[in-house]
Amino acid sequence: MRDVDVLAGLEALKIMDRDASGWVESVSRKAIYLRTVSDDILILSAEPLTPYTLVVGKEWPKVQEVAEKGMEVWRDGGAIILGGRTALRIRGCTDDSPIPTGCLPEKENLLIARKVVQVLASISHDEVIPEGVKILRERGPDMEMLKTLIGRGIGATPSGDDFIAGTLLGLHIIGGRESTEPLKRGLQTGTGWLSRCIVEHSSHGCTYTPLARLCRTMASDGDVVEWVSRTVRIGSTTGLSTMVGLLETFGYYYKSLSRTSSRSFSSSGGGLQLTSTT
Repeated sequence: MRDVDVLAGLEALKIMDRDASGWVESVSRKAIYLRTVSDDILILSAEPLTPYTLVVGKEWPKVQEVAEKGMEVWRDGGAIILGGRTALRIRGCTDDSPIPTGCLPEKENLLIARKVVQVLASISHDEVIPEGVKILRERGPDMEMLKTLIGRGIGATPSGDDFIAGTLLGLHIIGGRESTEPLKRGLQTGTGWLSRCIVEHSSHGCTYTPLARLCRTMASDGDVVEWVSRTVRIGSTTGLSTMVGLLETFGYYYKSLSRTSSRSFSSSGGGLQLTSTT
């Protein structure tokens, strides 16, 4: 059996502790998706992708070659065994961890991110993103309305699901108390397993590494545009759709952002506008 050293995200370690077995659900060019016995997800990839990712680094081509859809996977001590052929041995942790509630964006940074993302969204050919934006701007996080986006749009994970994931991530960061039960019911029948897992993890702060870095950068100092640029490269529409959902959610709740600033946001005119308070 071939040994491969891997680094694990913090959420991946929790899932491994809970679930002793599963199988390979699918294999793509950049990721291998493992489905556990409790219907949760672990992702294998060459680079950090989420807090529930196992990073195999330079061994990725060999692991990808071995993995097959339906292959049995099980835990053996501190390792994950792929079909009895490869042992993925945990040798350390990545920096990926859930974004905590209260990691609120500085208002200037939020404005910069929104302006860049609005330009990117305006040239997108995905018709679902504008629908999501309209819902959040007119109704806020109305779960019954957001449910109409489930399973719609383009991409391996439909852009409507990604938009919802971004919205729930924003609500988690803000500390929103909206009931997500209508969405959970809709996700069970309206979309696939992968989307359901990603939306669920987003609701407690686990998201893609570049988007998590964007959130943390907006809450402090750093190059917001750089992380917007990196996030938009995730999938065909995943990065953009998730970012729009996140930033529009922040926008709707701008009054609850407690950062001190000499300027404030106004939602007049259908979107956030920067207005002086001096």
